[in-house]
Amino acid sequence: MKKIFAIIALCFIAATCLFACDKPTQKTEDNQYEIKVDYSEEKLSCEQKITVINTYKEGIEEYVFLLSPNAYAEGAVSKANVKKLPSYGSITISEVKLNGENAEFSVDEDGYYMSVKTTPQALEAKSEIEMKYEVVLPECNLRLGKSKGYINVSNFYPQLAVYGEEGFRKDRFFYIGDPILSDIADFSVTINLPEALVVACPGEVTENISDGVKTITAKCDDFRDFAFVANENYTVKTLEADGVTIKYYSINGNDYTTLAADVIKTFSEAYCNYPYGNYVIAETSFSPDGMEFSGLSFVADDTDNATQTIIHETVHQWFYNVVGSDNIESPYLDEGLTTFMTEYYYVLCDEKEKFDEGMKKISDAYFSYERLQKMRGDKGDLSINKSIYDYSEYGYSMLVYYKTAMMFNNLYETAGKERFDKAIKNYVEDNYMKRADIDSLTASFGRAMKCDVKGLIDGWCGGSVTTAKFS
Repeated sequence: MKKIFAIIALCFIAATCLFACDKPTQKTEDNQYEIKVDYSEEKLSCEQKITVINTYKEGIEEYVFLLSPNAYAEGAVSKANVKKLPSYGSITISEVKLNGENAEFSVDEDGYYMSVKTTPQALEAKSEIEMKYEVVLPECNLRLGKSKGYINVSNFYPQLAVYGEEGFRKDRFFYIGDPILSDIADFSVTINLPEALVVACPGEVTENISDGVKTITAKCDDFRDFAFVANENYTVKTLEADGVTIKYYSINGNDYTTLAADVIKTFSEAYCNYPYGNYVIAETSFSPDGMEFSGLSFVADDTDNATQTIIHETVHQWFYNVVGSDNIESPYLDEGLTTFMTEYYYVLCDEKEKFDEGMKKISDAYFSYERLQKMRGDKGDLSINKSIYDYSEYGYSMLVYYKTAMMFNNLYETAGKERFDKAIKNYVEDNYMKRADIDSLTASFGRAMKCDVKGLIDGWCGGSVTTAKFS
């Protein structure tokens, strides 16, 4: 009998290990977006219904929505663009209804937020907010816009603002970092556009063509955002791997599906299963090298570092998407960790020499920046624990990406691979489809390392001119 019980116990342990990285089986009900998009050459004509569940405050009397396309307006106070654009963008709301009745709404002076009034809502009460709006697409190679035949459509819809300690947050747009904070929601999207356009779209997608109009429908559960890209000349490479359909869109036949599949498999096995059945990567005209969205990544068509960009943006599917964080007030929690984990991917693949080379480039670049600050006599803040609004572009790259990556490398060297992997797994499991903060990161690492790591992390997060060193 002892042998039988021992065998049963071993089987149970093996099963537990096998499914340890599966996503939770119990799903809480999320806010739901239903969006219909009719695309013409210069604009999007949209209808939207969002079912909002009041998880925020007893008696709440308004819901606040972010109007990101107005950051592309010519006179925008908080601009998405640095340079002058050939043409500008905007969003105009023509109608708002609350539970089927015309609703009182107002847009702030800068055009960046819309408030919809409601009768006091009980906790867990549902409201259906319907809108009609028009988005003018700017000419630019940014998150939203047209450039070189590409149509980038992201952050285009009125998005419910994140609720903070003082109510719905009204963060302003910024051209540095990621200035849009998102919580998990479910999306059902219908896109009508000319038949000639090929659309790179995440989620469970169906496509129909009638009378020269292509209709795309996408169902996307547990997404932080919804975005898509279109181009007449796209070709798509497809790979089915480990239950995930990976699609790579480009106009020149590039194919990085194998690389993306390997990253997904590696991180799924190490930390948590990739949460969707599809993953889409689209080359496009884009000013940065890449950008992450739920189930979708942009990759600049002219990047000279496609491999690292694809790894980085795919890793963001875990650190931004599965585990959210405050990418406005604490941008290092996803960008710095993702930068390190992009290099750490090679450790997980038993290619530590590549990891060492990558970390050396990062540390060399950062120490050059730190020396420059000292040579200038600049006692400027070298802290990484600050908002995106407090950075220059150069400082953002060096501190948020590189200094933070060095912090995680220090944690890895201190803990060793086994405990470091356990710490990251703790962090993912503790914050699955939620928003993490520095306290939850510290707690996850402390449990795995069996010690208080707060002092170590605080040392790196601080603003000392000489980077913290720990043995």
